Amino acid sequence: MSKKLTTAFIFMLLVSACSKDAIVPEDQNNGEKQLLSFTVDGFSQDLLPFVDRIQAAHLNASLSSQVSSSSINLSDYINTLEFKVYYRGTVVDSVRQFSDDSDFGKYENYFAPSASVPYNVFITGAMLELDGDIEVKRKDGASQQETSLRILPGPVDAFSFANSYIIGAEPQTESIQLKRFVGRLEIDLKEEIPHNASRIEITVENTAQYFMPLLKKGYHLDPNDDSIQHNTLKTIIIQAEDVGRTDYSATVYYILKSELGSEAEISNVTLKAFDKLGKEIATRYIPDVTLQANKRTRLTGRIFTPYSNMDFDIKITDDWDSEVPEFVF
Repeated sequence: MSKKLTTAFIFMLLVSACSKDAIVPEDQNNGEKQLLSFTVDGFSQDLLPFVDRIQAAHLNASLSSQVSSSSINLSDYINTLEFKVYYRGTVVDSVRQFSDDSDFGKYENYFAPSASVPYNVFITGAMLELDGDIEVKRKDGASQQETSLRILPGPVDAFSFANSYIIGAEPQTESIQLKRFVGRLEIDLKEEIPHNASRIEITVENTAQYFMPLLKKGYHLDPNDDSIQHNTLKTIIIQAEDVGRTDYSATVYYILKSELGSEAEISNVTLKAFDKLGKEIATRYIPDVTLQANKRTRLTGRIFTPYSNMDFDIKITDDWDSEVPEFVF
């Protein structure tokens, strides 16, 4: 190797060493930035999610007192968490966690201090289905209050949290609880499922597609002028083992346009059954059904069996863990 090449090689090593040293202070930048950290340790309502999930997890939930956060395993109730941090309307961090992640429910990152402009944090938790997804969006020029989310392809048991934080000279760490923003409609059929039944479609009228965590209400297309009606549609496939059953049940979740905690809404529900060729074989229209976020409504009745002057029995309750007051059809 020539002297000239040797000198150049030594020079490159020196430059390389200096470059590595320049990367090391990346951790030291955390001294200029400040930690923003969250631990999701439960749900803000006194009642945990639905009785079937509690039974499946072999949990003993008291009906009269709140289950302590220390006894809650988040993965028994939600399988996905999404953390989004906005600054000046731009997403500066986005993290999605799944229930098998070792740090499920824990978030931390370092952000530059901000004397007056807050960081806006949105956290969504859901029991997503296999093809499920969480969509968080904000229209260009819209206020942070209009940041909204929805569950794809349709609503499931879902929870949210939203808050703003000024990053100063000290770290921000907080234990937070999620709040359910959906309601649940339960359909109990007290009749035999016929052999030619292939699927049941459940339609809940005048519901929302999106939920705004800061305003704590839903909307369909426009958060300020939502005049177009939207219906939640859930298709239930009848399995071979369900044919002949006399205790068949199905559920559908929904988002309402009203603010969380407000009075219940009155809606209409339609049940339609189809055979394998797509021909409609039974239908029931059930008017004046009471719906409310963080509550269950149960409809009990028949759609396949001939009836006369028979209405669905309708019950609504905010108790996830015991028998629901029912509405018979």
